[in-house]
Amino acid sequence: MEKKSNLGLIAMIVGIVAIIISIFGGTLSSGNVVVAFILVFVALAAGIVGIVLGVKARKDPNTSKGMATAGLVTGIIATAWSGLSVICVICAVACASSIASSGIDNAALNSALSELSSALQ
Repeated sequence: MEKKSNLGLIAMIVGIVAIIISIFGGTLSSGNVVVAFILVFVALAAGIVGIVLGVKARKDPNTSKGMATAGLVTGIIATAWSGLSVICVICAVACASSIASSGIDNAALNSALSELSSALQ
């Protein structure tokens, strides 16, 4: 009796965890940009690990192909979502630093935002 490899199961679990971290990590740590940035990069790394393990598991004859495929797909989804999150976090930090360094008065900015909000309604 051949021993089944758990590589496909591990790939699937890593991919699912990466998706959860990438979706909820930035949301739950919205007050702290540094934590959000770290969680997004952890999710990106975990997604890449899920892809690599999924590919290796699909090549292994002792692994369930369904779990290997699920690990590969979840790794791809997590990597794509985390990549978009990294771009969004970088853009948010760049915008915040640009606003902070431009010397715009907060009262003027709040006034402009309220005018924009009332114009959109």
